[in-house]
Amino acid sequence: MASPFGPRKGDLAVIKRTRQDTGAVGTPTQGARTTYEIGTVLSVNIRGIVQSARSLYGSTIKRGDYAVDDIIYESSKRVDVAAAIAAARRHHYPGHPGQPMDYDSLGDVTRAFMPYRLVNGKRIAPTARRSLAGTPRG
Repeated sequence: MASPFGPRKGDLAVIKRTRQDTGAVGTPTQGARTTYEIGTVLSVNIRGIVQSARSLYGSTIKRGDYAVDDIIYESSKRVDVAAAIAAARRHHYPGHPGQPMDYDSLGDVTRAFMPYRLVNGKRIAPTARRSLAGTPRG
């Protein structure tokens, strides 16, 4: 039986992909590029490891697929998944609304979803966040 504290179906998934940048024909390549795609957890193995996720594009991504390095999860108890998915859909390529753009770093993902964090099942107001020392942050 999987751990009750591990990932569950419907949790937020962050799919880490590393692809070789091929560049346009006749131009030098830039090397490997790592991006972070957002989705939801579809399945978890008995050890509590996310095995597959559904991307924003609607495709199923499995651990071990081409260019998939890892599938990281965030519990639906700690983030408003529906709001985070909606925000990820609004993060699109310039001039191409409706085509979600992947994030360039895990830090970008963290900053993008900070407004959707939950504490005791409720969203934290940005002005009500406190530092570890207990002093209000702005």
